[in-house]
Amino acid sequence: MDVFHSFANSYTSGLQAVLDEGNDVPSVRDPLSKASDFGRNDRPYRELIAHRSTVEDPTSCLAVTPHLPVNLAYCFGLLAWSLDGRNDVETPAYYRRGAHEYSDDQHTLSGAFGHRLVTANGNQLEEVVGRIERDPAHRRAFALVLEPQDNFRKSREYPCAVGVHLFLRDGALIWLTVMRAQQALTVLPYDAFLFMGMQQYAAGLLGVPAGRYIHQSGTFHFYDNESALARKIVGDPVVPASLPAFPTTPDGAREGARTRRPRIPAASGRPGAGHRHCGQDRRGPGRHRLRGRRPGLPGHPRLPQARGHHLPGDQQGGRPRRGRSDLRDLIAGSAGPTVILTLRPPLEERCPAPPAPSVLAGRLSRRRELFERAGGTSGTDRYLFPIMAALVPVATSRGGEVAYPGDPMCLYSALSLTVQRSVARLERGLAPQPSLDDVVPDWGRYPDAAYRRAEDGPRSVLIADSPTTDGHVFDPRIWDDVARQAFITELLALRPKVLLLSSVSAGHRYALEMAELAKEHAPHCLVVLGGRHADETVRYQHATRTADLSWSSTVEVIRDGRARPVVDFVVAGDGALLLDLLLRAVGLVATPGFGPTPVEEVLDALPLVAAHDGTTKGVGSIVGLTADEAVLVPVRGERVNAAQLPSPYEAFSVGGRSGSSPAREVRPWAAGPRT
Repeated sequence: MDVFHSFANSYTSGLQAVLDEGNDVPSVRDPLSKASDFGRNDRPYRELIAHRSTVEDPTSCLAVTPHLPVNLAYCFGLLAWSLDGRNDVETPAYYRRGAHEYSDDQHTLSGAFGHRLVTANGNQLEEVVGRIERDPAHRRAFALVLEPQDNFRKSREYPCAVGVHLFLRDGALIWLTVMRAQQALTVLPYDAFLFMGMQQYAAGLLGVPAGRYIHQSGTFHFYDNESALARKIVGDPVVPASLPAFPTTPDGAREGARTRRPRIPAASGRPGAGHRHCGQDRRGPGRHRLRGRRPGLPGHPRLPQARGHHLPGDQQGGRPRRGRSDLRDLIAGSAGPTVILTLRPPLEERCPAPPAPSVLAGRLSRRRELFERAGGTSGTDRYLFPIMAALVPVATSRGGEVAYPGDPMCLYSALSLTVQRSVARLERGLAPQPSLDDVVPDWGRYPDAAYRRAEDGPRSVLIADSPTTDGHVFDPRIWDDVARQAFITELLALRPKVLLLSSVSAGHRYALEMAELAKEHAPHCLVVLGGRHADETVRYQHATRTADLSWSSTVEVIRDGRARPVVDFVVAGDGALLLDLLLRAVGLVATPGFGPTPVEEVLDALPLVAAHDGTTKGVGSIVGLTADEAVLVPVRGERVNAAQLPSPYEAFSVGGRSGSSPAREVRPWAAGPRT
């Protein structure tokens, strides 16, 4: 049996063993199993049979790696939820997407480990601890998770854990977890944290230290498409991280469990009654209960203080602390930020009453005064902020030929409404009274016939010099060194306040590279990513009120550290309507010049803009990404037929660049960089 001092060492050894000694197994086909993606995909995997590992120090229960950041909020939330004996789906869904997939009724998780150990059949955990307390040599201290009826029930929930066996030997509590199946890469870190936390709680009830922790699995595996990630993890040092131990007295253990396990009102069992979707917090109306919360249980974010460190969710004066404990600093420094996902209330078709007219009028008046005082421009130009759109290419090219650029019409259609609003505002000038549309993106004016017939082709000048809407789109066709340098030149010349990127899935890596270049050369610009990739990977399920984010989505690759946090917003769904809403919110909070525009303020402005309009239009999601939070705002507005939207051909010379046009290669920097 392999024995390790820390879980980090055990974790990497197990992954290496699967890589070196595992056997390849074809995909499970049961449509009720996550192993088949619930019947949607083949998921062949690599496994070891009867794997066992021992950790000598159960307080060293975290493995920190830059390739797979630990979600510390989920660790503590899962432990607290389990020690409370809960089985509602809302609590785990608050910390981690996908929890509803395992629920048969969308309200409960019938196989929840803590529920089965603590409440479903009486408190087994305290019962077996009592047996050991009465008879230290007892061998019947086994608490069951798996039940006989699980073999006869048709359910998505078939617990991976069989049970736990406790032994008091040599004055310490040994804990054996028996798993029928253990996903060794992405699930083991959370299962191990959960059971080691339970071990420390049980040891405290007995008044003894926690001894060895043993994890035994019938099948120990990861999926074929995860092999590359497993190799990266074992190839780099994985840092062990320890937590303060539970107190070693019965009263101290119960107090420790009480503070680690906040008292949570039971869910009512009806849709939407969980903590994620109801109520307002103390900061006033219009703010979702989760807004601003740091890791902690929904509505009850308080977790323990120990040795002077403020662990996730610790509060003072009712507001979340922004400072991190030493442990969180270690995780942030070694594995990148842990970004939690929160949901705002949907923007519905019929918006709630707007704020008092005097409140909004006062805000608009102050904004106009601010822009009037701004120097360097004259007239209404000072109210326009620089903007740039880019069509992300799909492929590089060695021969310089024009490659398929993605989905151009997806971008041009998405821009049509915001361009129309901006051009109309530019033509009519500033309204006598402060208006929501005072500050708009500077798209220029519609191209005339001479521009469309130009011999040197559309977009032959820098975007910063272009007077036309068409000239504000960077369309590189291919992504090579020439295009890269041209993109940098455009960024430096324009210094956009907002950069819009439209990408299909095949070009997503280039989109992230372009976003990174934007943050380097125009550091205060907001980067907004949309297009087919966003539409296909970011969805909000209105029936269950849950977010469905694909592993390859921009939000997820940033949340789990596979990409740097270089994207500020992701727009998925009805692009023209949602992008127009987002840019109007940007205009509401934007300040003159090239300074930063806080993502949080833009998110807060979205419902103000929607309420001002009275009727929200479009369906989809807007996701704002901050340093430690991904905030998803669902939009469930009025459906609008595409025929009701402005034609993209009015604003853009699409024909001059399409593959069906006469054979000539038009590159937007054909005249060369400006000197």
